Amino acid sequence: MRTKRRGNFHRFILKSFMIILLVLSVFVMLTQRSTFTAIEYKISKLEKEKIALLKERKYLLTTKASLTSISNIRKADAKTEGFHFPDRTKIIYVKTTKEPEPLQASFPGEGRQSR
Repeated sequence: MRTKRRGNFHRFILKSFMIILLVLSVFVMLTQRSTFTAIEYKISKLEKEKIALLKERKYLLTTKASLTSISNIRKADAKTEGFHFPDRTKIIYVKTTKEPEPLQASFPGEGRQSR
């Protein structure tokens, strides 16, 4: 009689454990699904933002190209009479030198010793 009662108790524990496991697995699946949906939404939002920024970049590049074109510079020169191209004989080239670097405090390879 005692073995039958223990067997019923073990079955009850096993069944309740399986039900709890089933409920938890459904809950985990639902949370993963909602997380994936949120991530997909963020990705689509960032892609839209990227497309908008690329359009703005194209617009800014064309604006820059139109503002720096030679024809616009010549038009500005005609209005202000301030631009003129220098003669080659009047151009002075200045040679720059590197500034001296600090000396090393140790010999090469001395800083890292293998153990």
